[in-house]
Amino acid sequence: MLQKTLKIVPPPLAIAAVANAPPVLEEARPTVEYACGHCGAALMRVDQSKPHVLMVHCTSCNSYNSTAG
Repeated sequence: MLQKTLKIVPPPLAIAAVANAPPVLEEARPTVEYACGHCGAALMRVDQSKPHVLMVHCTSCNSYNSTAG
């Protein structure tokens, strides 16, 4: 499975709009695994051909990661 590292971003103003991981957010047939840009923890396993624009709070190191860009 392809592995990519997410970009660290500042905390958002609306914390309720953020997904928390781990545990890993996972789709049925993942093709790529996204890791935290700070600690390397696995955060998402998803189908790379589908758009995934979201912010993920890493519960391992308290960093905020973005799938955008």
